[in-house]
Order: sequence, then C-alpha cells, then structure tokens
Amino acid sequence: NRCFAYYRAGKYQQAIEDCSQVVRAKPDFAGAYGNRGRARAALKDYQGAVKDYQLAAKLFLKQGNQEGYQDILKDLKQLQKP
Repeated sequence: NRCFAYYRAGKYQQAIEDCSQVVRAKPDFAGAYGNRGRARAALKDYQGAVKDYQLAAKLFLKQGNQEGYQDILKDLKQLQKP
C-alpha cells in the first residue's frame, strides 16, 4: 500500500500521515498500524511506535493472522533492545 511505499522510500512523516488516514477509515486494518509504527520508530517516536505495534498485534491475533502477529512481535523486540 501507499503507506508502506512511503516508509520504504524513507518518507516517514508521509507514511505516518497516510497510515493515519487508513486507520481512520478502517480501524481494524492491522497492517496500517504496523506500518505506522515502523515509520514512528524510524523517527524515534518510540512511544508512538509501541502503541501502534500493540494495536497491530492485538488485531492480527484477533484476525487469526499469525504471520502478521509474529512480524509485529519482532518489531517490538527490536525497539526493546538497548
């Protein structure tokens, strides 16, 4: 999606804005929370990233998406490394 494309291009603020639009329209879209969390982490907004990762993990689990859930857990663990 476009949010992920912005993230991959290093346009983190645009990625956050795009993902925010997506979650306003589709609050159960786990991938958008995960992508927004990655963009926030890249901008060193670790508190915001953790919040988004937790929401994404909860939604992935609720939706039975183990792969997405495991990916988000890896991202969370990366943030917790000293």
